Parts: sequence; structure tokens; C-alpha cells
Amino acid sequence: KKGMGEKEGDLCLCQRDSYKTTFRTNVKNINPENITARLGKSSKDNNNNNNNGNGNISLVTFEDTILFPEGGGQPSDQGFIQLDDGKKIAVLDVFRGPNGQIIHHLESELPLELNGKEVELHLDWQRRFDHMQQHTAQHLISSIAEQEFSLRTVSWGLCKDICVIDFNIDSSQISSDQLKTIEKKCNEAIQGLKKVIYHEIRSEEQKSNLPAKVRSRGFPENAPVIRLIEIEGIDMNTCCGTHVNNLAHLQMIKILSGIERPKKNTSRITFLAGDRVNKAVSTWDDREKELNKILETNPSGHIDAATRITSQLKEQAQLQKRMMKELGDYIGKQIASDVKQNNKKLEEMHRNEGDMGFLLGIIKKIREEKSEEVNLFFTCGNNKDGGAFVLSL
Repeated sequence: KKGMGEKEGDLCLCQRDSYKTTFRTNVKNINPENITARLGKSSKDNNNNNNNGNGNISLVTFEDTILFPEGGGQPSDQGFIQLDDGKKIAVLDVFRGPNGQIIHHLESELPLELNGKEVELHLDWQRRFDHMQQHTAQHLISSIAEQEFSLRTVSWGLCKDICVIDFNIDSSQISSDQLKTIEKKCNEAIQGLKKVIYHEIRSEEQKSNLPAKVRSRGFPENAPVIRLIEIEGIDMNTCCGTHVNNLAHLQMIKILSGIERPKKNTSRITFLAGDRVNKAVSTWDDREKELNKILETNPSGHIDAATRITSQLKEQAQLQKRMMKELGDYIGKQIASDVKQNNKKLEEMHRNEGDMGFLLGIIKKIREEKSEEVNLFFTCGNNKDGGAFVLSL
């Protein structure tokens, strides 16, 4: 198949084969004109290099690439370039330039003599495969949610630890039972080993032969090729991102509990897919083991133990509040009596225990005892935790 370099904005190799991890290609342009790196505070200097304060930074285009540029809600790939002398140069970021060209932001400068020469690209496969799993999972969840409950996806985000999908309906109108149904049907599709196929649409005739539902969504304007991702028997949608080629590679999908409301008439769910589910379960298991030790019970007793401890803490807090009030009243009476007997005009006091409410309670009691003319300066707390003070004139 033809390379990206034959036509700017055409499909690159990573979109035609998302599983390719190494690739030899020619350098097309080092530090192309009028392009500025997105990372750091890069800017063009007199030598047409991008500089972020750590030395010269190269921006490079290739005849084709296996590194995906950020787009469609999916972050960019990372990887490295290996030169013939064995030197490796990290690729920090990949993005599209104003004319659709794919720009690779390198950690260090690529020698200008390599312009037009062949180098080898290497993909950070762990990062890419994670993105493939999450992106395909989003397509599947969005499709099932729309088919089952008419929930239309308005946006999604692939974050470091979780993924989110926003639907065009208020969060109050989505139930946990609906999310369980969506999750169940998604995992049934995964177990069904459904194929994920990409299609290239390059002519009006091909467009006209697509299902009406796909055509009704519209297509990108002025694109030399339209890329469609089809989940066999379930969904077909325009997409520029990388995907698994079979739902089996998702392993499973887990929709997390809790429905957020990012804005009016919008609901947000969070989900995990593939290896992220395995990592989450490991984290939850470690947390459960620690709770077993702290609560001195097995997992089935966690809720009862936490409820009992919470109740005990509330009782202790109420008891402490009553005791502090009684102590404050006692101190207030003692101070009021001393002020009256000695005709004091200023009374100072510091207590290590207590808070602002404790001090105000003492002052209230003093004023109730008709000691209105004395000026009061009270403090509480310690050097480690800080404290409070009250000046009552």
C-alpha cells in the first residue's frame, strides 16, 4: 500500500497496520518550516531548530510512520528512532502539522545529513496496545449504549488511569442497572470473538454503498481518504485512531460505579478495558488485604466493621464535645470569679487543647457571669499543629 508521503493527510502505516512495532523509512524533512513543538516552551531559533531549554530539539517528518499522531480522543504514540550506528533518539510526541503532515518531536537533534536517509522507527508497544484496547472499548460501549438505551456519545477521553465517556443525557436519567446491562453485553461481544475491521473510503461510489446509518453521521470534508472502523455485526464509525483487530484482544470491559454530571444534560461514565482491568484488580486485592489487617476481619465483614467504627467515632466525638463544653464552662466561671475578686481589666490564657469553638465557649460563659468590662486574650494549640486566638474587648 502507498505510504503517507505520497499524499499529505492520507493514511499512515499505523492506521493500516496497528500491530506493526518496527519500521524502516526515509527521513523526509528535519525541522520543517513554520512548525513549533507542542511540548515545553519550544520556539524557533535562528538555525530553524526547536529549543526547549535543554538543547536543540528536532521536529521530523518521515515518508511513512508507525507512530500515531494524537487525534480522535487518543493520545499520541511514543517510541524511538534507531540510527545505523546504534544510537537511539526518543520520540516524545507525534502530532499533525497545519497541512496534515505528521510531525515527530524528538528528544535530541537529528543530524541534518540524515535528511532523505533511512532510519528505523520503534514503537512503545505497551503504551500503544493500551490505547488500542481503550479506544476499541469506547467504540463498543458507545455502540451498545446507543442501541440499548439511545445514549449518544458526545465526547470521550483516554486518560492515564481511566477512560471517560460523556452521553447526551442528564445523569439523573441513567441508572446503575443500565450500566450493568451495557457492560454485560459488551463482554458478551468480546467473548463472541467479533472481528474489528478498518475500511478505506476513497470515492463517492464507496460512500453511497455504506449503510444509511453511517452516511447519516456525515464525513470529514476534503479528506483524501475516509477511514471507517467496523466492529463485526455491531458498529461502523469514522475514526482515525488505532484499534485491536478482534474484540478478544480487549479481554474484558469494566464500567466503574458512579455517574458524574460534568455539565447540564450530560452524564459521564468511567471504564477500564484490557490490561487496565487486571492492574485495577491487583490494586483492589492489595487494598483488601490491608483492610483485612486494619479491620481485623475478612472482606465480607468490612462493611460491618467500618460501620461499627464510624458509629463509635461519632459517639466519642459527641462525648468529647460535651466534656469540652463542661470544661469550658468550668474555666469560664473560675476566670469570671477571679476577675471580679481582683478587679482585673485584662485576662490572658493559653490552653494546649481545644479550638476556636472552645475559646469562644469560655468567653461566652465569662460574659454570662457579668464580667463585661474585662478584656480577654485567649489562645490554644501548639507549635506543631498551630492553633487559634481570640481577642474580646
